[in-house]
Amino acid sequence: MASWAGGPGQTGGQGQAGGQGGQLGQWWEPPARVTLPRRPVGNLIRTAFDAYSRAFVPFLCLSALVYAIAAIVLVPVYLSLADVVGQIFVATPLNPTSTTYAAYQAIMTRLGPQEAVLSVVAAVVTAVMQPLAVGAVVAGTPEAAQGHPVHLRGALSRFVGRLAPLLGLALIFVVVQGGLALAAGGLQAGEPSIVTYDASGIVHLGPSLGVFFLLGTVVICLAVVGLYLYLRWFVAIPLIVVDRLGVRAALARSAQLTAGSRWYILGALFLLFLLQMVFNLLITLVAAAIGGAMGAASLGDGTPAIGPGGNLDLGTGFGSLLGHLTAFSSLIGLLLGAIYYPVIAISMAILRSDFTWRADTAAGLRAAPPAPPPSTPAPSPGS
Repeated sequence: MASWAGGPGQTGGQGQAGGQGGQLGQWWEPPARVTLPRRPVGNLIRTAFDAYSRAFVPFLCLSALVYAIAAIVLVPVYLSLADVVGQIFVATPLNPTSTTYAAYQAIMTRLGPQEAVLSVVAAVVTAVMQPLAVGAVVAGTPEAAQGHPVHLRGALSRFVGRLAPLLGLALIFVVVQGGLALAAGGLQAGEPSIVTYDASGIVHLGPSLGVFFLLGTVVICLAVVGLYLYLRWFVAIPLIVVDRLGVRAALARSAQLTAGSRWYILGALFLLFLLQMVFNLLITLVAAAIGGAMGAASLGDGTPAIGPGGNLDLGTGFGSLLGHLTAFSSLIGLLLGAIYYPVIAISMAILRSDFTWRADTAAGLRAAPPAPPPSTPAPSPGS
């Protein structure tokens, strides 16, 4: 198995750093900034996929374990919300007017505390599940980094031993994501007082338009802050699992290691999520074919797709069918996450190794002066 331990210096970076140290000269002045090579993004992704393919079963089992535990909670929640989600779909007007939009708002206002609690539970479990799944996969990367086989029992033991700080970090992620969700929820809750429709479907903006824009600005700002924190803390999970740091120490160390590399991380994430979208699309097409067959079997009564009021009107039970298809697609999402998320987790572990190498090498170049040249004896008189 190809290894990545030691950072990008294995592919030429170390030679560059050593060459830079040899050119410092006899008058030692610690450099204010040491520039070291980064692993190309393409090489990062290839190395992650190579490590995953060579230890596919252990990494998949580690990821699937966390996702399976989360599914025990999420499956009943999705099924409980299926009918409500279906009613919302059916009531959503394709051509909003004062009549059809009022009916849609009436259904939205009937959502009670039970639905709200279930939605919060689903959001929290999903937010906690992802960092734990990353931590479980990262627990198997020390062997993979050395090119050795990944042993499932040892990785599980390492993961369980770091479960408490991983949960603490996951709760921090929940708080960050929860702030964004609350702002977005406030934006949606205030929609009826902001947007209204007359009988012909013309949109009218209410007196709360300023509040709407204010909440929208808050949502955008929170999204930017959340992205910044995600990039800043990108290698915190590997630091907790591999380096056995506490939560605060891992966040501080991650901020230090990722400084100056956050655009690089963002580019790598963009390519990783682009590949994930392609992967999800292929699987979703299969799921859509299954769902379409289910829909065709249950909608054979010839009911028109659009009713006279502009609402979806697809026959009795269609709302429940839509809701259950939505729950089915959410479960497919869990399966896709369990399969693909190890690639992101391995990429985090690789970057933790690379960034640590870069930081340690740069610190060594700044701190250790070269040996002074041997002194040349002064020529004796008359020589």
